Amino acid sequence: MCHILIVDDLADSRLLLRLILAGKGGYTISEAATGMEALALVTRQKPDAIIIDYMMPDMNGLEVCQRLRAMPGLADLPILMLTAEINPTLREEALAMGVTSFMTKPVIPADLLAEVARLIGAAARV
Repeated sequence: MCHILIVDDLADSRLLLRLILAGKGGYTISEAATGMEALALVTRQKPDAIIIDYMMPDMNGLEVCQRLRAMPGLADLPILMLTAEINPTLREEALAMGVTSFMTKPVIPADLLAEVARLIGAAARV
């Protein structure tokens, strides 16, 4: 079973994503409320993909992504940035900094499940 790490400072957002991904998608889920917590979790158990929010209190999602990409063995780890931030250049900036895919909130559950499956499938073919 594939393992997804959800990184979001809002408990309600993590709950919603867990319900979609575990309940409908059958994925195993880990959660982190901060970027630092996510980095610590990844060193203990590498997930198959990460879904990360952009706006968080300790470091934003791009900073977490940069740190993840610098860690051994994580260069190809699929990272989906899921954000409510309305910024026309954020998507391009995120992709340039190593985010694999980008979606905005609110997310349609079927679209999220399809994108996660695509990311994991693509990573498995690498």
